[in-house]
Amino acid sequence: MVNEKGFSLIEVLFGVMIFAFGMLGVAAMLTATVRDNSFSSGLSEATMLASSQLDVLLAVPYGSAGLSDGSGTNNGSVGLVDGTVAQPGTVSDFSSPSQGKNGKFTLSWNVSADDPVAGNKTINVIVTWNDKDNARQVSFRAIRGQ
Repeated sequence: MVNEKGFSLIEVLFGVMIFAFGMLGVAAMLTATVRDNSFSSGLSEATMLASSQLDVLLAVPYGSAGLSDGSGTNNGSVGLVDGTVAQPGTVSDFSSPSQGKNGKFTLSWNVSADDPVAGNKTINVIVTWNDKDNARQVSFRAIRGQ
């Protein structure tokens, strides 16, 4: 009687096939992870830019020209027209493109005097960017008293 050891060709093929299906699942999961990390990275950077600019504006003295309603439209509580940042002097008091990593962010802010009540200013900081042809935005708002 011959003692046969090892695996048959059919057993090896089934093992390779099961391994290949498993690797396809891992590849799909890896693709989704990379896509989600890209979005999260953009969101984190936009949040950091907006937060930093809001901190700078809150540190400016209340009566300073740097914290004035540059457009004179008292629009700090709005800041966007049809979901997009308008040109400086129309809706945004200030707009600065090419911010952040790879220059893909646009940083804008508005100041509205005597809003919501006299003696207060509403500051609205908006960061916009495109993420795989999808328009994204982060906005922070603060009310500054005298």
